Amino acid sequence: MKRTKNIRASDKSIFFGIEDSGFVVRKRTPLRAIFRLAIMVAIGAAGVIILLHYDDMQGPFLTILVGGLFIYVGCKIKQQEILQHSTEFMNAIFASAIGDNYKFCAVTRRDGEIVYMNRSFQTVFPHFIEQPRHDLKTLITLSGIAQDDGQKIISMVTDNMPGTLKILIKTGEEKKSESMNVSIQSVSHPRGFVLIRGE
Repeated sequence: MKRTKNIRASDKSIFFGIEDSGFVVRKRTPLRAIFRLAIMVAIGAAGVIILLHYDDMQGPFLTILVGGLFIYVGCKIKQQEILQHSTEFMNAIFASAIGDNYKFCAVTRRDGEIVYMNRSFQTVFPHFIEQPRHDLKTLITLSGIAQDDGQKIISMVTDNMPGTLKILIKTGEEKKSESMNVSIQSVSHPRGFVLIRGE
């Protein structure tokens, strides 16, 4: 299956892509791996220098100390990776669940910035993914939503007013007009986010 173009997140060093499973996963930049490798090499080099520099019992003792630090740092890095993978896996499960039986699903901040989009969203709004800005105003403009309806959506998100609107949306590559019920619901935790779904 062809992979959809990466979605830019708020943190520009982190990108989100859609795997064949339909889950959203984070792609790690090579800088993080290089940084970790540099730390491990530095600790290892320090141990070797200490061992060569000291001839008495201080050398082996300090080398053992540095070796212990090396092992500790390595374990902490591995624990962080396991925790991160587990968190992303759980997020993927929840994200898949909230978008089930809907034509699209997205999560926005109160200011209108879209921070999550499921794969169906990208199918419904393929041109939106290519835009440099991912916010409600851009989405409303590109999808041909009427100005009054668009303003209602923005007001409901900004003012934290849950509800459902029936609106016309231009969907797909050909931008065919389609009537949809768009539901807006605030997320209780963490605060400050709004769930938008279309059916």
